Amino acid sequence: MDDLTQQAPESVPAAISTAIVQCTREYTGRGPTKARTTISDDLVAVVLQHTLTKGERSLADSGKGDMVIEIRRCFQTTNA
Repeated sequence: MDDLTQQAPESVPAAISTAIVQCTREYTGRGPTKARTTISDDLVAVVLQHTLTKGERSLADSGKGDMVIEIRRCFQTTNA
């Protein structure tokens, strides 16, 4: 059994949120400020808030959100 299955059921969502935040931080250099995990019968959903870096936020605020998406796509394909 892994660490998540050995924990009490109420702490599993928190452990998943923490792991996703850490992974995002490693990947982007900045983690989201909020994360919430919901688990149902056959679905695990993690909602992240405030995930943009300062540079990405500046681009998005100036109407260049499409560039933020393109930059993230480039990172994903480069680091695959």
